[in-house]
Amino acid sequence: MCTVTPMPKSIKILINNKYKKKVNYYHYTPECRLPEILKSKNILLIKTHIQGKEKPCAWVSTNQVWENTATKMAYAPSDNQLIQLDFEQQLEKFGCARIQVKPTNLLSWEKLKNTGQIDSVVANGYEQAGKKMGGNPNQWYGSLAPIHINDWIKIEVYRNGEWILVQKI
Repeated sequence: MCTVTPMPKSIKILINNKYKKKVNYYHYTPECRLPEILKSKNILLIKTHIQGKEKPCAWVSTNQVWENTATKMAYAPSDNQLIQLDFEQQLEKFGCARIQVKPTNLLSWEKLKNTGQIDSVVANGYEQAGKKMGGNPNQWYGSLAPIHINDWIKIEVYRNGEWILVQKI
């Protein structure tokens, strides 16, 4: 019969940290909005489309390429109908930018639904709409306070198929 000796806690932590992937948090935005964001020195709370007691939020994603729910809508030149842009259309019309932020005061989507007082029916609607756009609610984070420039890491814009550093904070 063999006996198993419990692994010391310090070794367990080392093993767990060795395989832990570093997560980056990004606020995705149209490039044309960067001057306004830089001037305010804050990623401001989104106050549109909130319902009931829901609190405004500054949205962030762990998607390392592009948060599809950040893609805007625009009027089609052919028939002036409002359409959802895809990434390439967004890039051409508005540009694509992202601000990497520290995880300070960020809440996961699961926590944000409760803390941000998002009604469960409304939250489910956000999830369904986000998934339809190619988003993943597991990558959604938010802050109930503006994200100040002191919590930014860097600003990048998308050019020729890659993210290019504009400014390190």
